[in-house]
Amino acid sequence: MTARSRRRGSEVHRLFAVAAFRSDRFSRMVKGGERTLIEDGQINWENMCKNHIGGNDLIGTLRANGRVTGMDEVRPTRFERKGDIIELA
Repeated sequence: MTARSRRRGSEVHRLFAVAAFRSDRFSRMVKGGERTLIEDGQINWENMCKNHIGGNDLIGTLRANGRVTGMDEVRPTRFERKGDIIELA
């Protein structure tokens, strides 16, 4: 990769970042939206697939956060636009 192509890639990234910052609609189009992964104790497999998250990845993340040991303990859970999996209070 040449210095010129790296600079061009950097400029494109900056352009997208500024556009996403100024336009929520553009931001959702580029980054995607928040999606509910677990609600009422049930995994939403469609949203899991859209975000390329497997069941083991989900449980591993919830365990790493020190929140659960099994699915029966899971509160409603979302996949955030920035890539975090969070449990809702």
